[in-house]
Amino acid sequence: MNFNSQVVKIEPSKIKEFNEFAKANNVIYNLAIGEPYFETPKEIKKSCIDALNENYTHYAPTAGFLDVRDKIAKFENNLHQTSYNYNNVIITTGSTESIFLALLTILNENDEVIVFLPVYNLYRPIVEFIKAKVIVIDTEEDQFQISKIKLLRAINTKTKAIIINNPNNPTGIVYDIKSYQNLFEVVKKFDIWLIMDSVYEQILFTSEIENILIDEDLINKIIICQSFSKSYAMTGWRIGYLLGNEKFIEYALKLHQLMMVSVNSFVQRSIITALDTNNQKMVKKYLEHRDYAYNRLIDMGLTVSKSMGSLYLFPSIKKYNLNSLEFCKQLVLKYQTAFLPSSCFEVDGYIRISYCVNLETLKIALDNLELFLKDLKTNQ
Repeated sequence: MNFNSQVVKIEPSKIKEFNEFAKANNVIYNLAIGEPYFETPKEIKKSCIDALNENYTHYAPTAGFLDVRDKIAKFENNLHQTSYNYNNVIITTGSTESIFLALLTILNENDEVIVFLPVYNLYRPIVEFIKAKVIVIDTEEDQFQISKIKLLRAINTKTKAIIINNPNNPTGIVYDIKSYQNLFEVVKKFDIWLIMDSVYEQILFTSEIENILIDEDLINKIIICQSFSKSYAMTGWRIGYLLGNEKFIEYALKLHQLMMVSVNSFVQRSIITALDTNNQKMVKKYLEHRDYAYNRLIDMGLTVSKSMGSLYLFPSIKKYNLNSLEFCKQLVLKYQTAFLPSSCFEVDGYIRISYCVNLETLKIALDNLELFLKDLKTNQ
């Protein structure tokens, strides 16, 4: 029996593979997963229960309920001073579907998509499945910010899109105003799309880029992919949305209809409540955890940038002369503690630490990391 050759080429997720290794080796302190330790807020759960009791159990409109899409458009307009309306929105099964829809809708074979290293592991398999090509720009020597010179060098007649993830997974870096200026100037100059993977946008520890303006020269070139998973502790709900110009949405909706028909009705009703929910108590806790973990890592002598958003820190382990996968595997085997190797993000020499766990787990995991580093120094 033969199978789709493009499907056969897809490699298993390195993140999933490492987590399976950790579980198989009795991991106790797992900081390799970017899942909030909070439960979904009660008012959001109640809105879903109410929707079930009100018999929102039938097919929803393909793009989603109009009033829910209208709420999303107004929420985004408030954030970015845009002029979206419900016709610019599709409610999706999480941001994973919205990213898949975005790339499938715009890419043709041999098109090129620019991404920035270290890079989230979802983008490459989708781009390559479509027989397009990923072009990488390494941001390490630019403090994980975006260099206009490097960006211009990467662009050619085949360039179709740029993908950004901000705040960033895995680095925790937030692109500064200069990075945004570099991006926006290039997107305005060339006939390319800017896909904004914004799933951590509401987990910010800085006001520097709040209310980034998306002006009229940009709005038709920008695609926004969003999720409720991280901001509202709704990872299991699988709900998100896709924004773009009306022609893009028209075509993306054809694919969404083929894949999903529509997102389930009662979960959609919870979006209105979620967007009215203040998540800042969660963000404040993440900030406390960030500060604790960052100070511990500095005390251990590790080089690390202070996370300005998302749920992660990304310290360098280069001085220990182990590749990141071997480093993390040994830590699991010796101390039942898991961090994610940076090889999952197409770079080496770093580990990703998720501080969205409870504080006790975070403290013990960092204690174990400190012991492990002492072991490595002793054996050097």
